[in-house]
Amino acid sequence: MTTTIDGGWIIQTPVEKDNKDIFYKALKMLIRISYEPLEVGIKKYLGKTQYLFIAKSVAVMYPNQTGLVRIYIMAVLHHIEYKVINIEKIM
Repeated sequence: MTTTIDGGWIIQTPVEKDNKDIFYKALKMLIRISYEPLEVGIKKYLGKTQYLFIAKSVAVMYPNQTGLVRIYIMAVLHHIEYKVINIEKIM
C-alpha cells in the first residue's frame, strides 16, 4: 500500500522487494547491528531519489538490544550505488 504525505514523500508499507534490495545494498558495510526495513518513504529532491526507512534494529551483542531507527539513504551514480546519509534512533 502506498500513501502520499506532506513534503512529497510516498510511504510504502510493507516495503517492496526493489526497495529492500536498495536498503540492504546501502547497509552492506555496516556490522554489529542488523536492520529490518518496516516502512519506506521515497522522495525526489533536486533530481536525486531519497529514501527514509523506518527499521527495526538489533545490536549483535549479549543481550541483544532491539529498537527502531530512521535510516536516510540517497541514490547516487544513476541508482547504481546508494549512500547512507544518516541513522537516527527513534526508540
